[in-house]
Amino acid sequence: MIRLQIRAAIKYTVSVLNRMLATLGLRLVQANRPPRSFAQFLSHIDDLGFRPSLVVDIGVAHGTPELYEAYPKSKFILIEPLIEFEPTLRTLCERLDAEYILASADELTGETEIHVHDDLGGSSLFGEVEGALADGKKRKVRTVCLDDVLSERTERPVLLKIDVQGAELRVLAGARRSLDRIDIIIMEVALVSSMEGGPDFFDVIKFMKDA
Repeated sequence: MIRLQIRAAIKYTVSVLNRMLATLGLRLVQANRPPRSFAQFLSHIDDLGFRPSLVVDIGVAHGTPELYEAYPKSKFILIEPLIEFEPTLRTLCERLDAEYILASADELTGETEIHVHDDLGGSSLFGEVEGALADGKKRKVRTVCLDDVLSERTERPVLLKIDVQGAELRVLAGARRSLDRIDIIIMEVALVSSMEGGPDFFDVIKFMKDA
């Protein structure tokens, strides 16, 4: 009980000090506080000695600048299904040691339908729980599975980033043979799914545990 009271008092004191320091543009933070931003996380694993030879960016959209700035000497595979983002992909390939695949990462290589939203970055292989009015327009796109993409790649270590608006398990299912040689996976996952049939945080963690 006393320990909890001391912690509460310290927390309150820090809060008061931070309100005062804010006028000077300063802030007290815990010395061993874990990284909070994407860029801070990448800097943290760099400090630990992790520097990927290959970065796979799935769901590129407008780009993932934190990755490109953190690893300018790495090789990149950029995977994005929407042709509207092809100019971005080409620009990135000119700037980085990169290649791009205009396709949706999926469980199997072939073809599927994607719901294209006015906000292109929110497009998804799944419909929205709100119903058809929120689903966007359907479009057929090519699909590739990550196992096929990586079958002849020998680079190590490998960093995989996934941002696919609810299709995380489909991407991972297409990477079953590759997961053992992927060193770090950075994935955007919904705590509660907003997609019809899409996974939530628990589903993704369970898949990764069982894989």
